[in-house]
Amino acid sequence: MARTVAQLVMSWAGRSPPSQGVTDTVAAFKATASLEPDLAAPAAEALGLAAKRKLDASHGELAARWAKYAHELDETEARAFVVKGLLAYQANQLEEALREWETGLRRNPGHAELTRLYQKYEDERALVGSHATRSSAHFTL
Repeated sequence: MARTVAQLVMSWAGRSPPSQGVTDTVAAFKATASLEPDLAAPAAEALGLAAKRKLDASHGELAARWAKYAHELDETEARAFVVKGLLAYQANQLEEALREWETGLRRNPGHAELTRLYQKYEDERALVGSHATRSSAHFTL
């Protein structure tokens, strides 16, 4: 049954933008998660994968929406943390990106992609502010 739920969610994830029916169904999954915990995790995982695919296809707004839905179903879903961090990084918010990945790692210790992203951009944080800059009315160099 969980596999069927994940397949159903993935078929919804192909829709752009998500239909009201998808939103209603996510709400229904949230409401029944306490009764059927086996359904929430695969649905959240499928939504996290959908969010990553949307981000890879340069659909940031949809990726953010799918990641939000994933965390509404399962607040530990790793791919949703990956997507939220990458979106923050793309918005030039390095500290927010690192917070997302760090939170994801606390909830999913050893997750390969979260670990890789966190380490890569933690190294970048060390470089921020270490270079001399020169400002003008139009540019910062």
